[in-house]
Amino acid sequence: MKAGGGNAYYILETITVLAAVSFLVIRKVQEDRRSRSTRKAALKTMTNGNISSRFEPHLQSGNCIVAATCNILWYHGKNGFPELIEGIDFVELEGRIDTIINSKGGYANNNVPETVEEYVHTYTSYQVEVKNKWYPKFSDVKKASAKNPCLLGFAAGSEGAGPKVGHMTACVYAAESEGKKLVGVMNGHKTEIVYFEWSKFNDFMSEFIFSRDTDEEP
Repeated sequence: MKAGGGNAYYILETITVLAAVSFLVIRKVQEDRRSRSTRKAALKTMTNGNISSRFEPHLQSGNCIVAATCNILWYHGKNGFPELIEGIDFVELEGRIDTIINSKGGYANNNVPETVEEYVHTYTSYQVEVKNKWYPKFSDVKKASAKNPCLLGFAAGSEGAGPKVGHMTACVYAAESEGKKLVGVMNGHKTEIVYFEWSKFNDFMSEFIFSRDTDEEP
């Protein structure tokens, strides 16, 4: 190696690292701007400009399927089906769902129906029907979320997930605004509704339909 070659290599390596860091910073700024733009568009279509007060997004302490399922159960527990969360906090609810889903085969979307059904039958006097749907249309999610929160999956590589791992959320809002198809979700990472644009990466949804036993007092 020629004299000074080591210094040149070091300088080149430093420039490469700085360029990579700059790229990540720029991408983060662009993502933040896009997120703010998406949220701004979403807010224009909402009653009174805010739907967050209707929901209590909780942070996930473990698996995202468990957390999203629990956010939906918590919502229903606060809105007409109190036995779902009677005497427990969110973390304990996660623990119960985590135990059940692992007894059904583990963290997989197809295990959601049996998990929710067993939880409801074990801890409440209610009835529940769980409807999984792979590769739903935007209109499917829009129709479902207009009634109650539904599970909404983001495949790996999407803005709502990671580059290599998918993510499950609880969708509370879906509408079109300024030419964009938007979804608002409880994503387990923030205690507020987070907004994303609908895309081909939204590959799964699940609806929980609760009812009371016909012999139960109203």
